[in-house]
Amino acid sequence: MDEEAEAHDFAEEEEEGEVTPVLDMRTGRVRLMAKRCDTCIFRPGNLMLLRPGRLKSMTQACVKEEGHVICHDTLIHADAHLPGAICRGFEQHPAADRSLAVRWMRVTGMVTLVHADGRLEDVDYQSLPPYREN
Repeated sequence: MDEEAEAHDFAEEEEEGEVTPVLDMRTGRVRLMAKRCDTCIFRPGNLMLLRPGRLKSMTQACVKEEGHVICHDTLIHADAHLPGAICRGFEQHPAADRSLAVRWMRVTGMVTLVHADGRLEDVDYQSLPPYREN
């Protein structure tokens, strides 16, 4: 299979206005994926077949705009039907220090973990142990 021909930009939906919110306006909690997906764009390799340089441009845009990367499993087009959540791989990336939503989680402690099975878990961000892959 030709990876370049098969490459798809799952983040383009955000650029086209189909943004998936990660903040629960009712509770003030930011949603964060509990674990990195098996195909997380922050894992080694190009598991999502992003075009060359796309991950770098996404993280640079996050730094510039104080934004974040939304987990592809929670984007509007995803089959998982999960509420919008910050990518756990992004949350572990140095660029996350510039994200307003990540800073909000870190300062207030208000976070809701989104599990792949759809379960939501309200936790205090400061009490989370350091993230480790299983």
